[in-house]
Amino acid sequence: MTPGTVLFFKDFEFKDHGVSHKLLIVLNSPKIENSEPYLVCPTTSQQHKKSKAVGCHAEKNYFYVEEKQDKFWRILGLCSMTSMNFQVQRY
Repeated sequence: MTPGTVLFFKDFEFKDHGVSHKLLIVLNSPKIENSEPYLVCPTTSQQHKKSKAVGCHAEKNYFYVEEKQDKFWRILGLCSMTSMNFQVQRY
C-alpha cells in the first residue's frame, strides 16, 4: 500500500460499540521489515458542528474535504490523531 490508498473497512466498530462501514486513508509507507505500523486516517460524513471551510483544522483535529472532491462522493471530514490497532486480512 502507498500513501493515499483508500481502504474499505467493513463493520468498523466505534467506541460506543456502534458498527458501520468506514473508509480509511493510508498516510505513510512504513518499513515492514522494521515492524513499523501503517498510519491511517478514518473518514466521516458526520458534521457535528465542524466548520465547512475546506482544509486543515488542526485545533479541532480534522481536515475538511468538499463533496465530490478527490473522488469522494459526499461531504466528509478526514479525522486524524486517532490511535487504533486492528488485524488486517487481504482478500
